[in-house]
Amino acid sequence: MTGSEPAHWENRPVLVRLLEVDDGGENDQHNNEDIVNNNEGGNREIDWTAILTRLEFHPEEARWVDADSQITFLHLLLCGNNHPTLEVIYKTIDILPETLDMAESYGALPLHYACDLNFNNGVEIVHAILNLHPEAAKCKTVNDHFPFHWAMDWVANGSRSEELSKLMQLLSPNRIAIVAHLLDAYPAAALEEDHFISMDCWEILCHAWTVEINEDSAEYGRLCELTELVLRARFIARKQLLEPDIADATLTEAERYVSYSPLPAICAEDHTPLNIPRLHRYMLRTHSRDASRHDSNGRLCLHVALEHNHLWNRTSSSTSASAIEGLYNVASKSIATRDLKTHLYPFMCAAVVSDCSSTVFELLRAWPYAARGLAKSNLVGSDDGMNGVLHIESLKI
Repeated sequence: MTGSEPAHWENRPVLVRLLEVDDGGENDQHNNEDIVNNNEGGNREIDWTAILTRLEFHPEEARWVDADSQITFLHLLLCGNNHPTLEVIYKTIDILPETLDMAESYGALPLHYACDLNFNNGVEIVHAILNLHPEAAKCKTVNDHFPFHWAMDWVANGSRSEELSKLMQLLSPNRIAIVAHLLDAYPAAALEEDHFISMDCWEILCHAWTVEINEDSAEYGRLCELTELVLRARFIARKQLLEPDIADATLTEAERYVSYSPLPAICAEDHTPLNIPRLHRYMLRTHSRDASRHDSNGRLCLHVALEHNHLWNRTSSSTSASAIEGLYNVASKSIATRDLKTHLYPFMCAAVVSDCSSTVFELLRAWPYAARGLAKSNLVGSDDGMNGVLHIESLKI
């Protein structure tokens, strides 16, 4: 034992020694720092057969807990670049089932650690832990981090190359699969802010869309996939807050009772996501049909977007349509349709938003007949320069 090692280090069981990990360091916001540092640098050559054999003949060693950090043997298996086999994970849990609910000194459960595993087995391990202990997805660390926050770890404040490198990790197929499992278990995590960086996952994703990624690349496709995953979870989670009967349901269960469509959902998001050109193009290209459908309250995407402070900001230097202009371009008749919740035309909806004069002007310029006042119905007469009834499809939300 060296002078830098804790006094209890020499007493660690053989099972822990087989991992060749120093467990005595201080924790950072995610992991025990020494453990992480000693596990960096790729897949370590650990004899998992030897560990499984040791578990068979000395199961008591799997009950080991570090006296200082409160890290369990299962935490050690799941940290850094260890690639434990499912058989070892299941055997450890079988010996000590309560280890799934044992937090280390910073409040992180084994599930938190598993969310950092970026290899094929990592997805299977997260899925296995959630099947055995689904409530773990709802547990916070002392920094108020859910396991979902660990999976979405991307602090976008480094250099351009560092930012892109970390984003590529977030956009790996395995990490996205882990995010999907976590959101299915606890959709509400997608609404919670990451207090360490003072951003929620939606802000993180909006920033990710400003990073230059080739739109023909696999990473771009996975960014679209991750965005849709998080957007759906946030939409369903908000519905769960209003519907006690589905409040504790998984995402899959809740979707049976809540109809979801991406374009209305993103129109209801803050941080004006549709003003991010690349995200704007993707959503309107992929889900343009939704712009002509009204929800169960008789509202169109245009109405929802105006309510959430999206503007029509046309400038001479702009290379793409703004949020409101884009919605008008794919569903032009929506501009002549009243919001049946507020009974206001779109230009009137815009008038109640601050700094909206240009939006009001553009909406009136696109259809000046709205200035006549409220109509008795959503019919548009032929003398108004438009023919017949607005054919708006029904979309229950």
